[in-house]
Amino acid sequence: MRVMAGVRRDLPALVAWAAVAVVALQFPTPVRAVLVVAASAWAPGAALAWLLESADRLERAVLTVALSLGVATLVAVVLSLIHVMTGLHALAVLAVLSTVAVTFRELRV
Repeated sequence: MRVMAGVRRDLPALVAWAAVAVVALQFPTPVRAVLVVAASAWAPGAALAWLLESADRLERAVLTVALSLGVATLVAVVLSLIHVMTGLHALAVLAVLSTVAVTFRELRV
């Protein structure tokens, strides 16, 4: 039971790193597409959503997607401005941010 709670808690970081691996290893397109969308539209927001003290699941879901897309856009703009923008770099930065957010959650709880 405790293991499942830990996996669920760390799932955003795991999904983000899985997307990095799938893109780096050039897996087939359908698998890659699903993981890249999950890593960019869900993982960063889900890792940060623990900051929100909302009991409403719909509100949390909308804020998770909004946070994720906002963070992904910010990462893409910053990487573009420093002229190192690639899909793999963007996913790696999102994975690191998700891991840091999950780690801070672990330290806070």
